[in-house]
Amino acid sequence: MKIRLFIVSAIALVLFAACKTNEANYRAAYEIAKQKSMDGVDAETYEKMQRESMPTKEVAGGDTLRMMRASVNVAKYEGNDDVLLKRYNVVVAQFKQIFNAKAMMRRLKNQGYDAIVLQNPEPLYYVVAGSLDNKGEAVELIKKLTNDESIVLREPYPCILEPLHLVK
Repeated sequence: MKIRLFIVSAIALVLFAACKTNEANYRAAYEIAKQKSMDGVDAETYEKMQRESMPTKEVAGGDTLRMMRASVNVAKYEGNDDVLLKRYNVVVAQFKQIFNAKAMMRRLKNQGYDAIVLQNPEPLYYVVAGSLDNKGEAVELIKKLTNDESIVLREPYPCILEPLHLVK
């Protein structure tokens, strides 16, 4: 009877240890999910999207601005049906998970900013503090964000994102 109990316990222990998740399992699942999200996008297009999403520096009115252009649209989430995307979007952060982007968007809205979330085809989610019609207004918003101690900004943000479909 004790031997049978010992054997059953040993088998249960081996099965329990074998089912344990590890970093390799998470990495494999992530790579599969990433591949599924990129179905239909060839490697050359993906590399182009990556290059476009890196900010470049541009001088405007004596100010050096970080600018980037990307293929983006307003992310789909509840309450964004009336959001109008404009040419100059002041980005304060980028996330791979929409729930993180939405959490930061809500914090910005609570502090009085007209925040929205944009997404590219990868998808990466950009948190925008304001979507504006002219570059001067975007520069002023960047200055306001930089001086706002309640907002933590990490390099390379803030920057101005121009949606490719709105660039003339």
